[in-house]
Amino acid sequence: MQSIHSSASEPPAPSLQIRRLGQIRSRDPRAEGVFWYSVVTTGVYCRPTCPSRHARPENIRLHDSLAEARVTGFRPCGRCRPEAASLYEQHSDLVRAACQLIEGGSKAPKGREIAAVVGLSPSQFYKVFRRITGTTPAGYARSRQGTLWASPVSVSSSEIPDFGTVILGSSPSSPATALPGF
Repeated sequence: MQSIHSSASEPPAPSLQIRRLGQIRSRDPRAEGVFWYSVVTTGVYCRPTCPSRHARPENIRLHDSLAEARVTGFRPCGRCRPEAASLYEQHSDLVRAACQLIEGGSKAPKGREIAAVVGLSPSQFYKVFRRITGTTPAGYARSRQGTLWASPVSVSSSEIPDFGTVILGSSPSSPATALPGF
C-alpha cells in the first residue's frame, strides 16, 4: 500500500493513519478540525466528516492542516465545504442567536417563531438547540427567567426515590410483574 500521508513533515505513525482512516470511515465528529484528507481520484480535499461516498484507502492522502490540504492543488469538496465553518459552528451560531431572542424580551417567543427567525424548521431547530445546549428552548427560557430554580438545591442520593418502586409499584429487578400484559 502506498503512503497515505502527503506532508512536508514526517508522516504519522501507522497506528495514527489507521485511526484517522477509521475516523473518516465513521465520519467521527471529534476529528473535525484535527485533520483533513484529499482524494487522488476525485481531486478534492475534505473534512473527515464529509458525507460523500468513501474513497478507497490507497487513494486517500491525510493532511494535518487545512493549509496543507490546499497545497495539494486539489479543489475543496462541494459537499462538506472544508473552507467554510463546520456544521457544529454554524449550529452554535444559530443557537446563540436563538438564546439572544429568548433573553431579549419579557416573554419568551414560541419555539416555532424562533425557528422561523433562525431559518430552520421547528423540528430541526429543537434537535439542534437540544444538541448544543442540552435543554429545550422552553427549558432554557425558564432557567434564564429564574423560574426553574430559585437557588441551587443540594440533594443527596439517599433522598432520591427509587422510581421503579414509586411508579411501577415494584422493585426495579422485577418491573414486568407490575405491568399487566407483559
